[in-house]
Amino acid sequence: MELHELADRLRPYLGATFPGSEVGRVSVEGDREVLFVIGLPPEDGQPIYPCHKAHGVPGEDQLADGAIYVRDHSNTRTANAGEIMGLMERARGVPRHPITLDIDLLGTIHRVDRVSETLDRLYDLEEQRYIESSSKEKRPPLPGYIPSGLFGDTVMPTTEDRATRLDVWKQARPEHIEAGRARLLGVALGGVGPCVVSRDRFVARPEIILTFHDCEVGYPVGWGQRGKNGEVTLTPESLRPNVEWRTDVDDYVVVARDPQATSVLVTWVLTEDSSDLTTRGEIVVPAGTLVDAAELVTRTFLNED
Repeated sequence: MELHELADRLRPYLGATFPGSEVGRVSVEGDREVLFVIGLPPEDGQPIYPCHKAHGVPGEDQLADGAIYVRDHSNTRTANAGEIMGLMERARGVPRHPITLDIDLLGTIHRVDRVSETLDRLYDLEEQRYIESSSKEKRPPLPGYIPSGLFGDTVMPTTEDRATRLDVWKQARPEHIEAGRARLLGVALGGVGPCVVSRDRFVARPEIILTFHDCEVGYPVGWGQRGKNGEVTLTPESLRPNVEWRTDVDDYVVVARDPQATSVLVTWVLTEDSSDLTTRGEIVVPAGTLVDAAELVTRTFLNED
């Protein structure tokens, strides 16, 4: 197929003013070839180019007369509201402002002392309590973190059973300690909520990666860890100019790894849908008051009132 033949076939769908395209050919076998049609990149001042003719049948991929299509990574789809606004801005011929973000944290980045020592001590106490529990009890206490009733309520464990269960408990100590740490910090401490404002700029489908340096971020939400840094990824539908966007304050619990740190560095990276540009920034956040892990245990789990 020649280029003019291709243009004649596409013109009813693209319209007479659609920008040009480039064609590439790759031979596959014999006289057969694969034809690549590459649309030229958009420029400021170009209008929106809607589809001019419907095509397809129900149940299959279709084109709709008047629809606006965009290419998102690996698939072509109809444009959403934010993308149409971006196309309208391009049509006005006004260069897009660089992205400027104001990012703040609502809540506290915590400092907790003696976490490992406290959890080790609690683990030792649970182990000792299990060893000393009477073998005549109907339900001898199980070591902490193991659900009661896991092995039944009426079966009397023998001495061998108890020895085996205790051995399993000891071998799983690192995993249980880690789970206990996450639960203690997540339940006992308040969370933080990122607050984001885009200055004088609409941002379509952004992804913002916050990195809390030398911190752990965890329970009650999923999170990422890169070395000693905690990562949180934010994916709002859009950021409207000068309008605050925030998450719930209880979404993330952040704890500084160094109990003596007075502040924490938080860096961020933003990428926008359909843009190759990357925007970066950083803030320094004061750390909260130092608390003792044993005090957290007492206040959270032992004070019933």
